[in-house]
Amino acid sequence: MGTTKTTITNCSMKITQIRSQNSCSICGKTPVTRKFREEYYCANCYAQWFKKKTCKVCGQLKRIHRDGEFCLECERLTDCVRCGKEAGTFNVGMVTNYGSVCSSCVRYFREEQMCSECGNMTRDRYRSPITKESICLSCYRRYTFATCKNCSRYRKIHNQEKQLCKKCDEQLLSTCPKCKAEMASGYGNICPDCARRTLLFNMIRLNVHIFHNKRIKTAYKKFIFWYMRKCGISVALHKGSDFMRFFIDCDDIWQKIPDYEKLVIHFKPNGLRANLTVLRWLLDTNQVVVDEALKDDLAEMQRIQSLFNKLKESLPCIASYYQMLQRRFDSGKTSLKSVRLALQPAIDLISFQAVTDYPSQEQLNNYLSEKTGQIAAITGFINHLKSTYYCELEIDRKLIQQMKAKRLKKRYSHRLVELYKQSELTDDEQMELVSVVLYSLHSIEVKKPKRDAILLFDGVAYYRGEDKDYFLPQDVYHRIKSQFL
Repeated sequence: MGTTKTTITNCSMKITQIRSQNSCSICGKTPVTRKFREEYYCANCYAQWFKKKTCKVCGQLKRIHRDGEFCLECERLTDCVRCGKEAGTFNVGMVTNYGSVCSSCVRYFREEQMCSECGNMTRDRYRSPITKESICLSCYRRYTFATCKNCSRYRKIHNQEKQLCKKCDEQLLSTCPKCKAEMASGYGNICPDCARRTLLFNMIRLNVHIFHNKRIKTAYKKFIFWYMRKCGISVALHKGSDFMRFFIDCDDIWQKIPDYEKLVIHFKPNGLRANLTVLRWLLDTNQVVVDEALKDDLAEMQRIQSLFNKLKESLPCIASYYQMLQRRFDSGKTSLKSVRLALQPAIDLISFQAVTDYPSQEQLNNYLSEKTGQIAAITGFINHLKSTYYCELEIDRKLIQQMKAKRLKKRYSHRLVELYKQSELTDDEQMELVSVVLYSLHSIEVKKPKRDAILLFDGVAYYRGEDKDYFLPQDVYHRIKSQFL
């Protein structure tokens, strides 16, 4: 196991007796008895290299390295060369060629070594209690650190049998000086509830300094206390600052909490959804009354604005169409939701087909073949183009269905080739293969085939539809039959 650890003062650092597995840095012999600045010395070499000399600072006769001039005590009387702590105010961890280093900074002057367990390079070296090898801090904590069963803190375990930290092992329970309730001794000076409550009050005290108006400060305090009663101290502490933007805007614009109409006009429905907790507090305390009609109209206006944001530039045909829809809304003939639903396919056609002036018949057909469900919704826009700009546009449903079928067939054929090239298919890809084959052979579109609808009769595979059974090729069945075994 090696010799015990002792300490001897020398010219510039601790000369520590170390374990016998190291060899002398001078002659290479073992065992070594002293270590000096990462170098090892046997007894003979130590006597040769460390002669008794007079220290030039204190004038005493001590063993000093042949290249040194000062004893260890004098070299210690310097500030930490890394953090600058004053001499005499810290524990010296190492004395280097540059001067003394405190115990906190000593890790930065060690050479990195490989951890014997995880293989990572580290300057923090600990001895494994199992293998006795040098390990890093993370590996060392696996042996010595755990969650205390009494206070639930992750600490160094003092009592391995009961898995208790040092404080809890000495005294399991103590009394909180604030609330006088019993708590685990490992919690510290006060219990967790009192600690969180103190942090919450400090957060409120700091946040209210941001507001200028006294009414907003009072409203914010009332909101946090309401939030604490609803969700608990921990939630109020962690999320209480998330609603500061709402109160800051109210403080800057109105210097108070305004009515619902002003709130929804300024924040918009989406903005109020982001501050839904504050809105619930306002409703719970009867400070505002929600106007559902106003909220719905503003939400639709915001969606309409989002549609216009899709356009790279404004087009006269879209602007005139929107003006026509706006006149119908002002006269009470339609609703904002209907205006938005009518605008959506029109703007989608312009942006999807990159229309620069007016859509052509080819662009209209290409769009509707991709989105056949918009035929009825886009009819109003087509009629507007025909009556206002005399565009010759027609919605040919038969042609659109033929274009859609051609596009789908091309897409499914391409996907069929891709699936056949794969050696193995996932469950979703197997069902996609069935969907592709059904369209290619029988011209039926089944977007999500059901696995239990695949049947086998007399060695022939079928897919059972709503009204009839559809044949499946044997090679397709063999690609997916492993799932039925």
